[in-house]
Amino acid sequence: MALFGKKFQDPPHEEFWSGFRDYIHEQKSSLIHFGSLYKPNELYDKYNETSYSGFEFGIEKFGENNFRDIFLVGILNPDKGHLSIKIQLNCKLNNIYEMLKFHNNSIEKHFNDDFQWMERQNFLSAGLFRRDINIKDKPVCNELYEWMRKNFELLERIFMNQLGLYYYYDCRDK
Repeated sequence: MALFGKKFQDPPHEEFWSGFRDYIHEQKSSLIHFGSLYKPNELYDKYNETSYSGFEFGIEKFGENNFRDIFLVGILNPDKGHLSIKIQLNCKLNNIYEMLKFHNNSIEKHFNDDFQWMERQNFLSAGLFRRDINIKDKPVCNELYEWMRKNFELLERIFMNQLGLYYYYDCRDK
């Protein structure tokens, strides 16, 4: 699965993301994953301990010129015990991001976990975070897979609805 940076072979990361891919397949999830697992370059992680896994958002290649402007991403850093799942937008979609953030109360009420909005130089994101995880513990992994599946699907549904409203009102005003 994935995105960003250089392809790599790292058993704990590969086992975790492969296990999640198998889990969403078994659960007949609507999530569509990318094909390879990647480790980020130094721009994203100077210690090279984080892996990323990407998922299509809604329809494949949403955006201009077949460039992914909006996608779902899972980020794993087992050394620090962190896992996050997010919707990520290209920074050129700042107006959409600001609209989504303006409606943050109607978005965040659907999630039980720590929901955060982040603005970086190259992308904008919103999502959920888990801390103190241990991916070497199989029962914990199974619980994390269900948490990720449920919340990825919820992120996709809630944000697709919000984007639909945005485009509906944007087109009506023209």
